[in-house]
Amino acid sequence: MNDLKQFGRRIYYFKKDSSFIFDTGEYSGYGYESMPTPEEDLVNYRELQNYTLGVDIDYVDLDYGAHKEDFINCIAFRINVETKEIEFTFKEETNEDRISEKDLRKIGNKGWVREEEYEFMVNGE
Repeated sequence: MNDLKQFGRRIYYFKKDSSFIFDTGEYSGYGYESMPTPEEDLVNYRELQNYTLGVDIDYVDLDYGAHKEDFINCIAFRINVETKEIEFTFKEETNEDRISEKDLRKIGNKGWVREEEYEFMVNGE
C-alpha cells in the first residue's frame, strides 16, 4: 500500500530583481511518487514556459507546511537572491486597527463583541 506523500511548494522568481513569478502550491496524496522536477515544471506550467531556468529565473523549494501562517498573513513576499530566503511583508498595525477593551463587551462564554454589535443584538437597532 502506498504511503501518503506530502510535497511543499516551489516558488519561482526572477533572478534580476527577485520578484515572484509562480508558486506551485503544496500537495499531498497517495498517488504521488515524487515531486516534479523544475524542468518538468517549465513544461507543465504556462507561466514558466518563456523563461530559462538558471538564466532568467530560479526557484526555492519549501517543506510541506513551511511558513504557512506567514503566507496567510502577509501582504507581499520576495526571495532574497543572495540567501534564497523568503522575506515577508506584513500589514503594520495602526491605532485604528486596535480595539480597546472599553469598546468591547463580554457575552457569557461566547467571547467579546464590539459595544455597538452588542447594542444591536440586544435592541435590534
